Amino acid sequence: MNFLKRTGLCFAALVLGLAGAANGQTSTAPSFWTGLSTNGNQAWNDPLNWQGQVLPPNNGSAYIFFQNVAGSTSVYLPVSESVNGVFFNGSFSYYNLFGNVAETGPNSYTSTALTLGSGGLSFFPSDGSTNSQLSLPVVVGADQTWTVGNGTLQLQGSYNGGTNLPGTGGLRGSGNVTLAGMNGGRLEIDTASPGYSGNFTVMAGATLRLGDNGALV
Repeated sequence: MNFLKRTGLCFAALVLGLAGAANGQTSTAPSFWTGLSTNGNQAWNDPLNWQGQVLPPNNGSAYIFFQNVAGSTSVYLPVSESVNGVFFNGSFSYYNLFGNVAETGPNSYTSTALTLGSGGLSFFPSDGSTNSQLSLPVVVGADQTWTVGNGTLQLQGSYNGGTNLPGTGGLRGSGNVTLAGMNGGRLEIDTASPGYSGNFTVMAGATLRLGDNGALV
């Protein structure tokens, strides 16, 4: 079994140990989404949706894990959240992270956002046919790597300027990525970082920039 696809605390401990060593920091305990709120909602800020009924801190330190759960796999962010890293792994079928969208004018919208720290993002579903999506703005708060190791991750872009991935990490893995244009999706990848061999699809209306001075795709 590929150890990167294992679920549970062993995977979490491995990720946290590597991240802590790389950053020279003591790792925050991992937070696992359960989606089991009895309030009939999918809200990130409802403690009942988290293991132990404890909310992850909204201060850029938390490591968030989305795995195989019995509850909801739609995750709603009523307010913007800041975490160190987000990790999808295991035998889940689908996840969708989406924000609180408000209309600010004709054809103009704003949304709550998710800020990622140096832990970045990892997507390792057990089943290669699994897909998930980020339907909200993603703010890159530090140099980081996004690893898509299996399945398909769809980036829905942003209502207020697009999803950017600058820094030294870039994109890695052999999974598929779709950059959607329905919300003006935008992604910037550091091409100096090797290791991505999946299929990358840029939909009409989306923008992909390769490298600091790279061409737009």
